[in-house]
Amino acid sequence: VVISKAPNLEFGIKNLSRVPKSLDQVNHIKDALMNNFFFSSLSCDELDQIISFMSLQNIDAGKVVIKQGEPGDYFYVVEAGTFSYSVSGVTVGTGIRGSSFGELALMYDALRTASVQADTDAQLWALDQATFKTILAYSAKGHAGLALKSLEKVKVLKGLHQDDLKKLINVVSIVKYKAG
Repeated sequence: VVISKAPNLEFGIKNLSRVPKSLDQVNHIKDALMNNFFFSSLSCDELDQIISFMSLQNIDAGKVVIKQGEPGDYFYVVEAGTFSYSVSGVTVGTGIRGSSFGELALMYDALRTASVQADTDAQLWALDQATFKTILAYSAKGHAGLALKSLEKVKVLKGLHQDDLKKLINVVSIVKYKAG
């Protein structure tokens, strides 16, 4: 498996198209993402960014959304309808409202490991690989800046050179706590 290319930050997050959603739709997508191991460690801000760029697709019954063995570049959350997951022509699962699939396409240039076909007319929330990578790259850049500012305030680190502080950023995590 090969990790895909880094996003082109010159394009910028400002040039991406946000898609308006109702509060119910946002909560539905967020629940689906939080139940997917791939997304469960993302911050609330990162999840909100991802959700804001997902677009709704109408899918006709019988349409193959993902074909095993083909390259993938989209991730999906089921809004409505049912889907069959199959590997080598054998049904291995079913997707319903709140299910998600295609997450490996977001990080890796890997071929699809299963096929997904709509059993009924359906709706999917979709996110493409380029948008996902741009969101995470901007998020990482923001986290690095916040971490650097925080490290610069630590008294025992005052004598360190800026380059040394930047190295520390790679091993620290930002943890947010609720008051109290």
